[in-house]
Amino acid sequence: MLSHFDFLPSSPPDVHEWEYRRKKYDAIWMNCIHENGSTSNQHTDGLKWELERCFCSGSWIAVVILSAAIVEVHLSHIGKWKKSDDLLNELNIKDEWSWLKGRRNYLVHGEQKTNSRLPTSEYRREREKLQRDGERSIMVALKVALNNPPL
Repeated sequence: MLSHFDFLPSSPPDVHEWEYRRKKYDAIWMNCIHENGSTSNQHTDGLKWELERCFCSGSWIAVVILSAAIVEVHLSHIGKWKKSDDLLNELNIKDEWSWLKGRRNYLVHGEQKTNSRLPTSEYRREREKLQRDGERSIMVALKVALNNPPL
């Protein structure tokens, strides 16, 4: 007898899927890093490694939530939390950051006006959309966290 959750990935992806995602993550990383490299703090660095693990394992909701946290932690660390618009405009990701905050807030808190939450049907049947959201989120997080070149 099948339960209604049998099709969900209940175990880690196989080695090939993990490696495919690792390469994809590395490609996003290389696309986002400043040409002169980047410096960060230990907190942001640890979160970036955890983001990679979440991405490789296919934990798409965690990827979105963690990506937003990375942006916030990094902006706070470099003293640009209150003046983030300048950096976000410079990186040409102001709209993307707005999208990421909104998506993260929806996944964590739901939509307040309609009192809706992530429907189980979306979680179960729209894994590819969640994956695309995860990849988009990573691009925003890494674009911010990897564009603080060393002096």
